[in-house]
Amino acid sequence: MSDIIDALKSKLEQNENELKVCKERLKEVQQLSHIAQWHVDLTTGVPFWSDEDYRILGYRPGEIKPSWDLMLSHIHPEDMGIIMQGREELFEKGCVESEYRIIQKGGEVRFIYSKNMIENDDQGNPILLRGIFRDITEQKNQEQEISRLKATLQMASKMD
Repeated sequence: MSDIIDALKSKLEQNENELKVCKERLKEVQQLSHIAQWHVDLTTGVPFWSDEDYRILGYRPGEIKPSWDLMLSHIHPEDMGIIMQGREELFEKGCVESEYRIIQKGGEVRFIYSKNMIENDDQGNPILLRGIFRDITEQKNQEQEISRLKATLQMASKMD
């Protein structure tokens, strides 16, 4: 009997180690890709943020307590309508994608792509709000530079 218990303990320890490695790899992938993952348990109101959520907003992981109000405080004022419209659409359709700007803790403006979903229980009641957001600032900067270069090229060709 003790052999079976020892084998189960060994298997449990192996599974725990594998899970730890998977969690560390997920954190690394999120950091390298600038993709944050979050969720809110709608039955308790308790939010969870990945480490990358904090970083994208300009904080160290765990530096502040995650909340909807804190997130809203980082939304660029000109983009608040996008957030409010997206929230309505999310509860109507169950899924929403959007792009908007945030203002980091240090004041830097960053561009964000966001995809959010609602999970319902068997009776159709919302129980979990989850999503990802990705810092797409570099992509947006490249798009702006391409547009600027195209405009310059068009002006130059008109002068010829």
